[in-house]
Order: sequence, then structure tokens, then C-alpha cells
Amino acid sequence: MAVAQQLRTDFWFSHTSAALIWGCDLLRSPDHTEVIQRYRAGHRRDRAVVRHLCGIAPSDRTFVEGLPVTTLERTMVDCASRLPVRDAFVMMESGFRLGADRAVVGSIVAARPGARGVRQARLLLGLADGRTESAGEALTLWVLRGAGLPEPELQVELRTSLGVFRTDFAWPTARVVLEFDGHLKYSGRFGHATDVLQAERRRQQAIEDAGWRVIRLTWDEIDDPNRWLAALRRALAVRTG
Repeated sequence: MAVAQQLRTDFWFSHTSAALIWGCDLLRSPDHTEVIQRYRAGHRRDRAVVRHLCGIAPSDRTFVEGLPVTTLERTMVDCASRLPVRDAFVMMESGFRLGADRAVVGSIVAARPGARGVRQARLLLGLADGRTESAGEALTLWVLRGAGLPEPELQVELRTSLGVFRTDFAWPTARVVLEFDGHLKYSGRFGHATDVLQAERRRQQAIEDAGWRVIRLTWDEIDDPNRWLAALRRALAVRTG
């Protein structure tokens, strides 16, 4: 908001700044604001503002809550071309979750042959589809694919004695479930943390009573996946062997 009040030339928030405005997931908070401008800034230069000097087609720009910003699809391609690959995947997943048009994203990628980062953007377009429901789930899916494990089914509904529960990742043939526990679940937003924890335990017990093996992981474990990946491999091997 401060940058928007200070800039005097036409501009549009872009890249990670646009991603934040759209509500996309970013694994790291950016330490600068990014904008697209047609003209170079004057004699005063703010190092906290990264200015991308280029034109921008009317079809690639819009307004969100009164702020000039690149469209969601343009934002996704810009971020997918420049962020570290796993960060970009998480961002792309959230963009599709928010309703980005895959055909439009594809057309923007196709219009950039040979441009910086376009290979990565094209790769991620083939991998991301918005089926994950949080940044943690998207990052988990990225780790699973990197580990070479069988592709899981996402958001599978399981019928139990306590009702139907939807799981994050499931391997139905092996009857194995992987659940990501984010901090938000226990933040108080969904009720008292103790009550939420007890409900989670009852939910897990009901799923296990229905014949499924449940493996859980948290943010603290995602960057050191050896333990839960080993447990997952053992469970899949035992139940499909």
C-alpha cells in the first residue's frame, strides 16, 4: 500500500507481490515489492522496490481491491519462471486452487519461447492442478514425487463408523493414508486446540478401525522427510506385498 501511494508513473504489482495480493501461497515472505513499469524510475531509487521495465498487455493486467496488479494467470507464469522450483510449484498449486484458467496460463507460457525460466514454467504447468488444499499439502506432494513413490490419490473420502472423512493423500490399493497437519488447524480458528486435537484422534482411530494405516507429518518434518518417507515406504510395501 505504501508503494502504491508513492509511485507516480503507471505501474502494476507483479511476481511475488501480485501473488500476495491474489492470496497465493508463498513458502517465503518476500523482502521487497515487485512492480512492472514501462519507464525507468527517476533519480530517487528505493532498494526495497524491484522494478521490471517492460510493457504489459491489457489482457495481463487488472485491479484487485483497487490495486493495479498482473492477472492471476500472468502472475503464476512470472513466479513459475523465477522462483526456486518447489516454491514455484506451491505457488502454482494455489493459483489453480483460486481458479486460474489453465488454458490462459498455457497460452502465456507458449508466448515466451526461449525466455528466462520458461522451461521451468512449462514443467510446472504439467505438474500443478490445484488439487492440494494448502501450501503444506502442495509441498508434501512435491516431496512425494521427488522421492519416486507411487502417485497418491488426493482428497479421497473414506467411510468410517463416525462418518465420511476426506484425507489429504491416499493409496487405496495399499489402504494407506498420509495426512499433513498444518499449524492453522490448531491455531484456535477451528475451535479450542485441545478439542481439535481430540477430534483428530477420534478421526484417525475411526479411519484405522476401517482398515487404513495413517501416517502423519507436520511442518517441522517436511524439510527432513527421511523418517516419514521411510514409514510410508514400509507401509506401502507391507500392504501391497
